[in-house]
Amino acid sequence: MVRLDTPRDTAIVAFSCKDCSSNVIVKSDEDTLVNEIGSYSGTTLRLIQAP
Repeated sequence: MVRLDTPRDTAIVAFSCKDCSSNVIVKSDEDTLVNEIGSYSGTTLRLIQAP
């Protein structure tokens, strides 16, 4: 888990699980960032809204 204590405008989340063989789910507080079957490597850009 990557926690951003001070929200910013954008975040780049890089995630890799080459040994995964079933569902790979990466979630933020508000959204599902990745939902794949099997191994996964990727980067996603997310907007972070200030509270």
